[in-house]
Amino acid sequence: KHSYYLTIVCCKMLESYMALCMVVVSSIVLNSWNAFKFDLLKKKSSIKVFSQFSNLFILLFCFVFLIVCLWGGDLLIIFTDQKYHSASVYVSYLCLIPLFTCLYQSMSSYISFGENQSLNPYIGTTGLIVTVVASILLIPKLSIIGVAYATSLGWFAMNIFGYLYGQSIFKVNFQLPTNTILIIFVIFSGLFLKNFINEYVIIVTNL
Repeated sequence: KHSYYLTIVCCKMLESYMALCMVVVSSIVLNSWNAFKFDLLKKKSSIKVFSQFSNLFILLFCFVFLIVCLWGGDLLIIFTDQKYHSASVYVSYLCLIPLFTCLYQSMSSYISFGENQSLNPYIGTTGLIVTVVASILLIPKLSIIGVAYATSLGWFAMNIFGYLYGQSIFKVNFQLPTNTILIIFVIFSGLFLKNFINEYVIIVTNL
């Protein structure tokens, strides 16, 4: 049991390193954007610019997720000791966590335009509850992959409420149908391709 929990901790640390580019880009863009968007709000063209920025931001992180999903595990093998190589198969799943984190930061960005921020703690609490419940249901069955799914579901719940709350304060055209299809396509294609590549490598290795 001690080894099992140690493996989870190590995988979470490795996931953080492998997805560091997503976190760094997110922090840089959002910190710069937070200072700029209040000045832009005074201009008539602000809504159009906000929409363009938000949709480009979502596209950027879908692209980065796909890259890390496909090759993050390989980079882990190259740059870590052999004892950590077994964790490479989990990188693709664990990268779902920073993806949904970045999406939440993008979609909830306009909550700061509101005069009252009282609902923010409730959004965070909702995410926590979903994560705990999902963890209880998924981790015993899926182990480390269950950790990735449960945490991602928590951020996904926060995405929904953050989006609705943000839209009630300041309406931004997120092109929701298009971006939803894009996100689903990127996630499933990334995981499918990675699993296909892994199975192909195993078959070739056993020949």
